Amino acid sequence: MRSGLRLLRVARTVGDLCASDQVSIENLAFALRFRSFDVAQP
Repeated sequence: MRSGLRLLRVARTVGDLCASDQVSIENLAFALRFRSFDVAQP
């Protein structure tokens, strides 16, 4: 649940930077690219 909300938050930020009114599939795809950097380090 939290990861989904974080993904949506990043996608909204990407949309804001692109001056978009709504979150698009492209914004979500771009936000998904950053998921690998969100993994906790041991």
